[in-house]
Order: sequence, then C-alpha cells, then structure tokens
Amino acid sequence: MQKIYLDNGEYVYHGDSNTLLNSQIRDLYEKECRKREINKIKLIVDKKKITDNLKYLKQVTFEITQDCNMKCKYCIYSSGEYNRWRKESPAFISAETARRVIDYLRKIIGQRESKKFTVGFFGGEPLLRFNVIKEITDYTREVFQGWDILFTITTNGVLLTKPITRYFIDNKFSIFASLDGNQPNHDAKRTYPDGKGSFKTLMKNLSNIKEMDREYYINNVSFSIVYSKDLPWEGVLDFFKNEELVKENDVSFNFVNSLDTTYYENFLVDTSIFETKFNTSLKAIIEKKKNREELSSIERNIFAKLSVLNEMLQRRTFSSLMGACFFNSKLFVDAAGKFHICEKMNDKFPLGDSENGFNLAAMKRIASQYVQFMESKCVDCSVYYLCQRCYIHFAGDGEFKMNSQFCRNQQTSIKRMIEDVITVNRFGGFE
Repeated sequence: MQKIYLDNGEYVYHGDSNTLLNSQIRDLYEKECRKREINKIKLIVDKKKITDNLKYLKQVTFEITQDCNMKCKYCIYSSGEYNRWRKESPAFISAETARRVIDYLRKIIGQRESKKFTVGFFGGEPLLRFNVIKEITDYTREVFQGWDILFTITTNGVLLTKPITRYFIDNKFSIFASLDGNQPNHDAKRTYPDGKGSFKTLMKNLSNIKEMDREYYINNVSFSIVYSKDLPWEGVLDFFKNEELVKENDVSFNFVNSLDTTYYENFLVDTSIFETKFNTSLKAIIEKKKNREELSSIERNIFAKLSVLNEMLQRRTFSSLMGACFFNSKLFVDAAGKFHICEKMNDKFPLGDSENGFNLAAMKRIASQYVQFMESKCVDCSVYYLCQRCYIHFAGDGEFKMNSQFCRNQQTSIKRMIEDVITVNRFGGFE
C-alpha cells in the first residue's frame, strides 16, 4: 500500500485508497479499508462514445492569429525556448474558415438541452485582427439564435482602444488580460520587440475600461498572471492585494511553463527562495481563513488549490482518463483551421480540421494511448488519485512520454499541500 506520512507522523495518506486519516486509527483502517475501495471506471474509448461526448462540447476557441505585437521572454511561441510548439508567424484564421467551424459545431451540439456555449479568441495577439473577431461574433449570434453565448478573449491588453472596449462592453465579452504583477515584474518579461515594457500602456487601458463602465470592468475583466521564479514574489502578491485598479478583479495564477524548455537555463534561479516565500504566504492565507478574514482575489485563487485537493480526497470514483477531458470540454481551432484538444496542447495531436470535421479515428487513438500510458506509468505513484495531470503534461512529438520533472513537482507539492489541508480541516476552513 502506498503511504505518505504527514504532520510529524500524526496523519498518513493512503495512496491506494485515496484516504487521509489520523495515524492513531491506521491499523484499524487497514483492516477495514475495503469499505473505502476506489471505484475505477474503465473508460470505453470508441467512436460512438466520442461522438456522444462531442454533443456536450462547452467551448470553442479560435486562434485568430499567430502574430503578436509583443515579444514576451517566456512565450512558448516566440521566445525560442520551447521546441514542441509552433513559432510566431503572420498566419491568421479567415472568417470563412471560422464560419465553417461554427456551422459544423451547430449541427453537432444543436439538439442538446443545454443552450450555453462559449466562443473564445486567442493568439498570438487576437486584437491584431479585431475585424475577424467581429465577423465571428456576429455570425455566431446569427447561427446560435436563442442560445446563451459567452464570448471571451485572451489578450496582452495594449491594443484595447476605447472603440474596441465599447464593442466588448456592448457584447458582454469576458476579457482575460495578461498582467504579471507590479511594473518591475511585468516589464521584466512582457516586452515589445524593442525590449520596452508594456505595463504603463496596459494599466492606462484598464483604467479607461473602468471609467467607461465600472460594473463591467469588475465583473468581466480578469487577469492571467504568469510568474517567473527569478522575479520577486512580492511583486505579484503585494501588487494584486493592494493596487486599486486590480485588487477587486478575479485572477488566474500560473507559473512559467518549465517543461521541455531551456527557459530557466538563461539565468541562475534558487527556487528554494521562492518556495519559502510562497509557503509563508500560504500560511498567512490559511491564518486569515482561520480568523474569518476576507481574502483578496489572488489569495482566493491560491487557496482554491487547497480546496480542490480537499475535494479530490473525498472522491471514490475515478475514470481511467484520470483528469484529462474526453473531448467535451474545449476545442481549439488554429489559424489553419486544424482542431486541437485545447490551446495549451502542442500541435502534434490534431483532432481533425474545418474541412473534414472531427477525425474520430485519431481521437480514439489519442485517448486510448493516454489511458494506456497512465495505466502503465502512473498506477504505482503514491499521489495517483491527486495528481493534476492531463494530456498536455506528457505530450511529445505525437506520442505520450514520461515527464519526470512534472512528476517530481507534483509529488512534492501535493505532499506539502496535504499538510495544509490537514491544518485547514482542523478549524473547518473548507466549510
């Protein structure tokens, strides 16, 4: 039985049964553990199941262009540090291709009961082709009349002029703007081709949005934070806790992608410094929860990772896909009209294209290979049921391969987070 001893041995996590318990009852539990057996659902990967799942597709995201007006130093497309990703180019999706996709998806999902659907715009920098965004938006409304359509855009924000902003407000777009913290942190990585930072321009544009419609700004503008561990952690946490222009908005916090890249070879980084500071911040957040103090948006985002882990500890049923979607969550359509699992996946696992639709044989092969890979490589891992993995973490050149760095990171971070889950549960902080 896989075990991890925690909290100075007072608790033990049983990996085989996904159970966290006080070690004082460990012996009794091990005699009775069959009562908490894991229900492992063997996924049937066939074309019919895939077709049935596609009817419940939640979102399509269009790669409006592969071009960008910036040259961010950690960008998977333009930095030159990532080998398995397409490179920045002037390519852009045509309105005709996008319309063909919209028509095709309408036929697939049109008969389902739920009439909610999301259409996203991605890049490069999608605002370089704002006219195409408008055409797709207008056509989607026409084809999906009577549906509750949410439009979203991921942007660096420097091209958010007032006319564009007015269009987004009128069409209730959700804007995900890239903002990495205070000016020194943001400008260190998010630069124009000449090396100049984009912070001041972005903050000015955000201020304009707030002046135009404060309620829209608070509810529909959120920030995507990408943190590089060579930068001061305080430049992220303190900024989003205290800066008036951003502290009320939702945030999504991620680290610079450290997998299959030479990015971190460009500078010496003592990651233990960040780990210490981050853990100190997390302890402070837990203490605020204990004292029933209100958390800031970024603190809520960080704490949410503990909540997710706590929920996963309660699960007794798991699919053999183990965290990866089964083609019903997102569809990413690149500038050439090719279909992909999502915008975070490299382009070595295409699902079809705008001309021919979904390639069910290819989709079956991808899902089957992933399931087989999980069952052969991951089943003996002590955090098998808690790992935050999916296709993207093991995607190679058209086949899945082990990623020892990702696995080590997950094992280390999950063990640390279980300790924090124990602390929070002691004072009922997840209730």
